[in-house]
Amino acid sequence: MRIVPPDEGLNGERTDKRFARTKRTPTAMRVVDGHQARVLVVDDEPTICTALSRLLALDGFDVLTAQSGARAEEVLRAERVDVLVLDLRMPDQRGDVIYHVATSLQPHLTNRTVFFTGDITTRADEIIAECRCEIIRKPENEELTTYLARLVPARRSLEVSA
Repeated sequence: MRIVPPDEGLNGERTDKRFARTKRTPTAMRVVDGHQARVLVVDDEPTICTALSRLLALDGFDVLTAQSGARAEEVLRAERVDVLVLDLRMPDQRGDVIYHVATSLQPHLTNRTVFFTGDITTRADEIIAECRCEIIRKPENEELTTYLARLVPARRSLEVSA
């Protein structure tokens, strides 16, 4: 193992310092209903999407990203998503609006959504509480992966049952 410097990505590129992590190879896959668990990360910041995508892939998830509410809705209409990670504040739609669209399209996301946001206002807490979802403050990426690991336990093998 090597420790990745805070501003270096896993392949040597520059990355957001808030998401530095020890480089490692995934040893287990997150599985839901016989397939690799798919996470949709919705955040308007490209560096957050990239960093979370790499981080969650290393934790055994298949990761999709969307940098707008409109793109998130397109993905949700076209792909099954097992876990949803949402930012609250985005230019085109608030995360709670995306949450309601997502749960109307894929009801199982009601219990598999987490808000990952830097918004620390009381109103943000109220909005998220109305959705009855977990909230994790940026940049607590380790807390996020721990929470998602509880939602979708890992299998020891990289093979998925048919």
